[in-house]
Amino acid sequence: MTLDEYFTKKPYGAKKQFAISIGITPTWLGLIISGKRPPSAALAKLIEKETKRKVTAKTLRPDLFGK
Repeated sequence: MTLDEYFTKKPYGAKKQFAISIGITPTWLGLIISGKRPPSAALAKLIEKETKRKVTAKTLRPDLFGK
């Protein structure tokens, strides 16, 4: 599952709250969701933890966590 898919059925404001909970700005989260900026390895792992493995670090950064 991608981050975009993860937020599809979430209520308004969920992205902002999620961004704050992982210590980044909503703008930075938007860039990650759109694919314009990849998360760091540590941030990818944190996103995986916060989404309860619904979005994996491998999905976010296949170049680092691929094979």
